[in-house]
Amino acid sequence: MDERSNLTQILRAIGSEPRGPRPFGSDGRFTVAVAATPAERLRAWRLVHRSYVAKEFARPDADGAWYALHDALPDTTTILATHGGRDVGAVTVVLDSPLGLPADEIYGDRLAPLRAECRRPCEFVSLASDGLSLRAGTDVLMQSFRLAMMSAFLDGATDLIITVSPRHAAFYQRTLLFSVCGEERSCAKVGGVPAVLLQVPFDGLSERFRAAYGTGPSSLWSFFFGREQTAGLYGYLRDARRPLARDELIEWFVRRRPLMASATLAAQRHVQACYPGLEEDIAAETAAFASDDLEHGSRMSFGGTKQESHG
Repeated sequence: MDERSNLTQILRAIGSEPRGPRPFGSDGRFTVAVAATPAERLRAWRLVHRSYVAKEFARPDADGAWYALHDALPDTTTILATHGGRDVGAVTVVLDSPLGLPADEIYGDRLAPLRAECRRPCEFVSLASDGLSLRAGTDVLMQSFRLAMMSAFLDGATDLIITVSPRHAAFYQRTLLFSVCGEERSCAKVGGVPAVLLQVPFDGLSERFRAAYGTGPSSLWSFFFGREQTAGLYGYLRDARRPLARDELIEWFVRRRPLMASATLAAQRHVQACYPGLEEDIAAETAAFASDDLEHGSRMSFGGTKQESHG
């Protein structure tokens, strides 16, 4: 997956391969897929919100959804896992951009050297699961990570970073070959819980997995890089990923939460550049909101005057 010549061969063979992730799990009823529609994205956001509130990482939100301005970017991809129609897991991959990465909030000093080397990191965020056993949760994590990693690779990411609980860091280091990039710090976004920053470069990753696990049909190398187990997934990702619709972006990032208005000017300009005409749409939305607000205020004032005259 990390060699462009291998990727070229895979993409050339896409037309003759079955598309999409296969069901998995002991009962064959688990699936992972790109959350491509507004309804699917909202389901993922709400799953993460429920999970984070239950763990006291976040307070209940009126919309019951966990999302940020990074979720508005066209190259942000969310993976949603289901079991028999029930949402059980989610992870989102965010590509570096003028918005930066969510980890910049506490690890900006650790990410700066990567950017100075002209590398383009991506970050896995909003990782959550709901009601899964340890075995099922591990299966969902691995399946979701594989699809998210392939998505990031298609977008030209050079490194994967993730902030995790120090208690879980050993699993990522031992199993997925991450290394510690940033020491333990407090993460205010999720209630001040401790976190460590982990990193794994994509270049040479296939060789490192081969050296660590061998190339047997049940090895992790075969799972992440083997042609038989990844057949059709690149083509599926290329077809399934799509940006937000304009009305979806306005609804969630302007009306429900003023995420565009509260962003830096550079961030606003980047999102607007991703969606030509968005600036005019937001201006029209803001004007309509102001007009409604003024009309409502006038009615309240008129009502108040009448009440005083009858008092």
